[in-house]
Amino acid sequence: FILITNSNEITDFLKLSLGNVKPVFYYTNCSVNSFKNVYLIPKIISKLKPDIYFSPCYPFFSPLIKGCRHVGVIHDLIPLIFPEMFKNASKKFRLFYCNKLVQKLIIKKLDTVITVSKSTKNDLINLLGINLGKINIITEGCRLEDIAEKEDLPEKFNINKEFFLFVGRHEPYKNISGLIKIYNQLPENIKNTYLLVIIGKFDQ
Repeated sequence: FILITNSNEITDFLKLSLGNVKPVFYYTNCSVNSFKNVYLIPKIISKLKPDIYFSPCYPFFSPLIKGCRHVGVIHDLIPLIFPEMFKNASKKFRLFYCNKLVQKLIIKKLDTVITVSKSTKNDLINLLGINLGKINIITEGCRLEDIAEKEDLPEKFNINKEFFLFVGRHEPYKNISGLIKIYNQLPENIKNTYLLVIIGKFDQ
C-alpha cells in the first residue's frame, strides 16, 4: 500500500509504528488542510490508481476523487452544532466546516464513512441525511505499550483509587462544568470509591 505524506518527520513516525510493514511513501509539498489539496490529492489518486483511498482526516476533496472507493473519517460535526463558537474562525475554516451544504456535499460523496462515536453517527444522519448503511463506528484507542510507559502517572498525580476518566480538550462544548456538577451530585459512597480524573489540553 501507499502512504501519502508531506514530511520526513511523519514518515519516520509511521515507519516505527508499522514495524515490519513496508509501504511506499508518496510525498506532497503542502499541508493536510491546504486548498492546494483540493486538486492535488485527486490528481495523485488518478496517477496512482488505487483500489481504495483512505482519508484519516476531513476529506474536503472527496467530490473530485474518481476511479476508486473513498473511505473518510469524520470525528465530529461540532462547527455545525455550535456555530457561535467559530464566528472568528478563518474564512477557509468557515467555508468547509461551518457550511452545512458543503459538508453534506463532501460527506455524501464518500463511499464509506468512519466515525468515532455513536453520537457523531447520529449527527451525520440527523443533520446531513447521510445514509445509515455507509456509516461505521470505530472508536479511538491507544497502544498498550504507550500505557505501560505511563505507569507512574497515578502516583505522580495522587490517583489512589478507581476513577471515572474524561479525555478531551477543555472546550465549552465538552461541558466539563456539567460533568463536575453531576459528579458532585453522586452519592457519597460512590464519590468515596471513584475519583473524577480530567485530562486534556486547556485552551481557554
